[in-house]
Amino acid sequence: MTAIRNLFTIHLHYFTIQLHHFAFEFVIEIAIHNIFEENKTDMKKNILIFSTAIATFLLTAFAFSTRTNTAKNQEVSSCSQSVLSDNEAVIVSKIQAVPDLYYNVGNRWSVMTKEGLIKAKSLSDLVPGEKNKMRDSYKNVLLAVLHNDKDVRDIKTSAIGQSKILNAAQLALLRSCDYSTNLRITALSQVKDVNTGMFEDDSLVYYMTIIPETEAVFEGGFNALIEYLRESSKDRVAIIEEDKVQPGKVFFTVTKNGTIENIKLVATSGYPSVDKELVRIVTRMPEKWNPALNSEGEKVDQEFVFSFGSMGC
Repeated sequence: MTAIRNLFTIHLHYFTIQLHHFAFEFVIEIAIHNIFEENKTDMKKNILIFSTAIATFLLTAFAFSTRTNTAKNQEVSSCSQSVLSDNEAVIVSKIQAVPDLYYNVGNRWSVMTKEGLIKAKSLSDLVPGEKNKMRDSYKNVLLAVLHNDKDVRDIKTSAIGQSKILNAAQLALLRSCDYSTNLRITALSQVKDVNTGMFEDDSLVYYMTIIPETEAVFEGGFNALIEYLRESSKDRVAIIEEDKVQPGKVFFTVTKNGTIENIKLVATSGYPSVDKELVRIVTRMPEKWNPALNSEGEKVDQEFVFSFGSMGC
């Protein structure tokens, strides 16, 4: 369509030039004829008429040519601007289409060392900030050990008490916990309102993970680990729609030898092919880990969670 329009414009321009040439010759011929036919007393008048006719014709031709070129230039400029806008829109669309995904490797919950767990005597020793809260009359204080690879509602074992001071069963439960154990603490109580001074019913829910006194460390450093996971998965995760991705989780154990074992997908990202890729890249980590150490300086296993996609439990 553009080629036809350009061809038509060329022919129109050529026709205009020919018309200009013919009109110019015609005006000159009439002017000369009138000059010689009139008597000499009208010579000055005829010359003035001739000059005016030529000037008028040339100005008209120039104005027509200028309008034609201006219209053509505006058309080209408009097309160029339209193409640029389309390209910019495509670029912006591609930038916005890149999913902003969450990558992290760490523990599942808030942490406490095994040594600190064994020393605990009350809820204030287990839950940060609990000592400063004006709670009263605790009841149904439940300490529950969770299955690491199951839903948080699945309890492995538990012990209950009716006070913020831990009883014998609760203390025994804490001492039996090994590294990487996940605990859930719940309780009912009353808390004092600072404005009214009245006590109101309240509930406590707290999750924690037991860690070694010295945690395992990726030899290349945390930032290098995250960069490896991002770069290794970027082609596969390109299919993800950011608003549809789920909080995927891959559990793995860093052994006392610094190797990776027990790799398992615990929560799906919502994309099976992505889940498979996440397990693969964890399995093929290029560097070893410095293993975790207990309070005696002995090497121990530690479980980590590779969280992906969006934040969540």
